[in-house]
Amino acid sequence: MKQTLKRRICAAILCHILLLGLAGCGKANKAKPNDGGDPPVKASVDALKQGQPAADSEETVDGAESFARVRGDLEYDGRLTGAAAYLGLREKGDQTELTDWLRENCADLTSELPFLLEIPSERVLGAGYGKLFCIVPRDENTSLAVNHVTWQMMGNGLHPVADEVLYREEYAEPVLVFVDPEEPDKEVNLVTNDGVAAIWYPQEDGYGNLFLPTDEAGAPMLYDFAIYGYTTGLDYPEGWEPSGDDWWLPPTELGLADTSWLCDSWVLELRGGSAVLCGALPGGEAGEDAREELTGFLRFLHADTLRTEHPLTLPGWQPAAPLTLWELPKGCALPLPPAPPAELVPDKAPSMLPVSRLVFAESDAEADEFYSAACTALAHGVGTCRALLHNGRPVCTVGCYEQSDTESYMAAGVTDPAWQGRGLARYLIVGLANELTAERAVRFACFPALCGFYAQLGFLQIGKIQHYTTDWNTT
Repeated sequence: MKQTLKRRICAAILCHILLLGLAGCGKANKAKPNDGGDPPVKASVDALKQGQPAADSEETVDGAESFARVRGDLEYDGRLTGAAAYLGLREKGDQTELTDWLRENCADLTSELPFLLEIPSERVLGAGYGKLFCIVPRDENTSLAVNHVTWQMMGNGLHPVADEVLYREEYAEPVLVFVDPEEPDKEVNLVTNDGVAAIWYPQEDGYGNLFLPTDEAGAPMLYDFAIYGYTTGLDYPEGWEPSGDDWWLPPTELGLADTSWLCDSWVLELRGGSAVLCGALPGGEAGEDAREELTGFLRFLHADTLRTEHPLTLPGWQPAAPLTLWELPKGCALPLPPAPPAELVPDKAPSMLPVSRLVFAESDAEADEFYSAACTALAHGVGTCRALLHNGRPVCTVGCYEQSDTESYMAAGVTDPAWQGRGLARYLIVGLANELTAERAVRFACFPALCGFYAQLGFLQIGKIQHYTTDWNTT
């Protein structure tokens, strides 16, 4: 069991660092709190406590009961300042009544929680289009302020600056907030009666999962109540399963695209059109069967890239130049290269949206996938990103988006072609590696052309990863 778990972790990590491996050449994370001074209209704790009770709105019995259910869930954790849910993307120009739009786009959730349909228009904030979120204060004594913000260069990077108060109440009620889908332009401030305060810039990861604010211990300060709209096996009526096997539907390419497969001696990790195999296929007749099944499976998925720990022969697959694994041991540090030009501003928490466009400048789909993966890592506290900004735009970046108990895995080292040859990547890569080795060893993979670069910096070569490709149109 321990060996299987080890191989599974290995596959997941290798998949991540290989798909995002350091290139050395050439989506938004949680917006960080303003550390350049409080904006003049930003709701502080004192300001929040100066509001007036919000006027009661008409509500149905079902709506009131559903609202009480959500608030009841918050009573058991004193760290929670409220609850929130992502309700979907409303297109600009959509003339549908908002209640009808909610019924259509959030049918299960509005059925379970009809109070969402009863929030009055004065508590619908924003432009009326974009990503729609609902925020529910913890209780009747929790204060809420929602500000419109813009992102401005201040000190070492972009910071939110509030320019308009959209809502501010001491005795707050639920609100619906429309947020710009490209960059978060709303700031939510919640303060409980016990003085627990949270600041949140509403965002989701592209799959409806919220990037929630956390306290110093990493615990979430908001509860995602979208779970009320999920369907589970407990919701199915008795006898819903058809008899026999005729009802079973075969898996689809899309359904298998991001999955992990565990076998006795190996693990296969799939990410879109790429696959990583950790462990070794069995020998003898069992190995022949495994290779045949693996080939057919990869063909079904149209996977055209395969990386493995050990050499592997599969029909139709051609070996490519292996990747090289590098390490900087825990506690070690490399000499820091010269600082970048003064016109570039280092940023230790850059917006991931422009970073993703730099990392995958030629592919919006890959940029979106990277944006989602990086934001998820950052939201869970296992990721960090570094960038050099020119006029607010990243021109060089490197990050760490996966960690184990003993190792950090650097990835996505990219420099804008117009800024290559100036030592920017050297500065960021060595700087981040030195930071990470204070707690863990650092590892990453690269293509053969960059081996001299990393050897010159002082990283240690520790192994190879086999690399195979195929073209299903010709095999």
